[in-house]
Amino acid sequence: MQALSKKELARSFNVKDYGLPFGLAILTLLAVGVAPLLPATRLFSKSAYYLPLHTSLEFVAISVSAMVFGLGWNLRHQPNNNHAVVLGATFLAVALLDFAHTESFDGMPDFFGPSGPEKAINFWLAGRAIAALGLLGVALLPLRTWPPAICYAAVAAAVAVSAAGWWLGFVHRGWLPQTFVAGQGLTAFKIATEYVISATYFSAGLILMWRSTRQRAVDLHWLAVGCWIMGLAEVFFTLYAQVTDLENVLGHVYKAIAYIIFYRALFVSGVLAPYARISYLANYDSLTGLGNRALLNEKLQEALARVNRSEDSGFAVLLLDLDGFKYINDTLGHAAGDELLKQLASRLKSSVREVDFLARLGGDEFAIVQGSETNQSEAAIALAVRLLEVVGAPFNLDRHEMTVGVSIGIAIAPHDGDSFGALLQNADLALYRGKCEGGNSFCFFDKEMGRLAATRLQTVNDLRLALNRDEFEIHYQPIFDALSCQPCVVEALLRWRHPEMGLIPPDRFIPLAEEAGLMEQLGQWVLERACADAVAWPDHLKVAINLSAVQFRSGRLLNVVLGALVDSGLPPERLELEITESILMENVGHCREIIQQLKHAGVSIALDDFGTGYSSLSYLTMFPFDKIKIDKSFTQGLTTNTACAASVASVLTLARALDMSVTAEGVETKQQYELLRAAGVHQLQGYLFARPVPASELNFFALEQKAGAAAAF
Repeated sequence: MQALSKKELARSFNVKDYGLPFGLAILTLLAVGVAPLLPATRLFSKSAYYLPLHTSLEFVAISVSAMVFGLGWNLRHQPNNNHAVVLGATFLAVALLDFAHTESFDGMPDFFGPSGPEKAINFWLAGRAIAALGLLGVALLPLRTWPPAICYAAVAAAVAVSAAGWWLGFVHRGWLPQTFVAGQGLTAFKIATEYVISATYFSAGLILMWRSTRQRAVDLHWLAVGCWIMGLAEVFFTLYAQVTDLENVLGHVYKAIAYIIFYRALFVSGVLAPYARISYLANYDSLTGLGNRALLNEKLQEALARVNRSEDSGFAVLLLDLDGFKYINDTLGHAAGDELLKQLASRLKSSVREVDFLARLGGDEFAIVQGSETNQSEAAIALAVRLLEVVGAPFNLDRHEMTVGVSIGIAIAPHDGDSFGALLQNADLALYRGKCEGGNSFCFFDKEMGRLAATRLQTVNDLRLALNRDEFEIHYQPIFDALSCQPCVVEALLRWRHPEMGLIPPDRFIPLAEEAGLMEQLGQWVLERACADAVAWPDHLKVAINLSAVQFRSGRLLNVVLGALVDSGLPPERLELEITESILMENVGHCREIIQQLKHAGVSIALDDFGTGYSSLSYLTMFPFDKIKIDKSFTQGLTTNTACAASVASVLTLARALDMSVTAEGVETKQQYELLRAAGVHQLQGYLFARPVPASELNFFALEQKAGAAAAF
């Protein structure tokens, strides 16, 4: 039998503790003193009434024994089936021996010889001994999964033992010790045997109770109580002088009760527990033990129903998403990430009240339904501040001390939504706003967020149609040699000419395209179009194209680049691909392999926006870059911030050592140009020299003249 944990059972069918089996045991003990006072017990002690009572009780016991066997046999397919198989086989033998006992009782029809007390007692003792030994076996056996052969062997052994008992009891009962003497009562052998059987039951019960405290399994408690009741029943069978005595009646009653308890224990572990486990898994997160999305839906529906009945004025929904969790997964592994989530769940549980509900929605996303408060907004703020503090404390992960932040979106019901979907969506919009503003903060939902979300959704839908409608175009911005002011590279910059909103820059639609899964298709279009345009330019000009992280993840980047070169006829040495540090952070090994393949094909690789990432210097030594592009923030700070000038000088020193060229972006003034050229920057890009224009407006001769004039001015 595979038992559920106490925690899971309690959640699944409201078992708060193990008081029920103990309560039944106490009531049974009380019955010992109360039963003799009842008129019915004195009535049944008369021989005229005893036989039908005995037969009825025995057939109840036989029926329950057969049910135990049937249930135990059907549970042989489950994992850890040996306890169920042993109980089933034991009670198959018990049912057969109890049937023989019932048919052999004084007053029953003769069967293989005259019926009588001693013949009935022989079968009785055999049945009780088999039951006691079987339960002791269950108490001592560790849980194991028996193969079918052993299961069949156990049942065969039960049938063989029963057959041996029938053969001795019906054919050779003279071989057995005397157990009853008419007019005198029970023999010493019978009484001693009952005491041994009783001690075996009590021992099995104690062992089962000890094991239940370690396994925390309700079914073992029930088995233990059943054993104790059977032990008490056996004591009764040492006390009677006549078979119609009250002690004999009580013994049979207690035996029937114990059999029912054994069936109940097997039913809990074999039938209820698996369904309870399914119910638990359907409503709770297996990693943290918190409720899941399905249970959150149920709790929200209940809370909304209370609001509709005017029992509550409202409640708050807080949606939590960790900041920096991916970095921990990537650096320490998923096992460390799981450990962090478990520690986090414990912290969150300690931060909410009993009336609040906490759930894990998946990944590093959690939700809290905060119960009704007089001032719901203030209560939500207080909880959010508390959550920011407890989440921000360091986590100890395999001897590493790590910290994460958390972004929290808050929606107040019913003002911000009157359904599960609306509340979660609006809390998510507030969470998204908090993420966009830097994270590690909380944000309330407002109607403006809903309007922006609708606009965003419409923009995504328009994006899906834009490629087919030929709404995308490429603008080109030349990059100039710092000494000669000659254009040497032209960067391709994607633009979207929306039919209603006009020309949209990439920083507004690229993130949406990535979320919508359009970036790979869009990136391929840019590669093919830019290569085709560049073929018509002077041979010394390169075309520079930005790559996205999605293109690196797809696994098709090399084929797409080579395909664009072949289709356009552009030589590989005239193509320059720009990547950012954020791309490299995702999978260093994979990125290094792709970059090496592109280099072998003859394509140049530039590191774009250098200095804005986390590990710039290490990336320069890990990857074979041809060029470094200094971010415009450094260029524009040259004249006002000495740190920017020092950073540019350091980059140039490092680039010379690594044999890389350096391009400065964002050159807008003559002073910036002179400082960069004096520092030794190789190439310059910015509005001082040229703005991005469509391919049809590119005039390289005019650009050269303009750049020279701007530099000389």
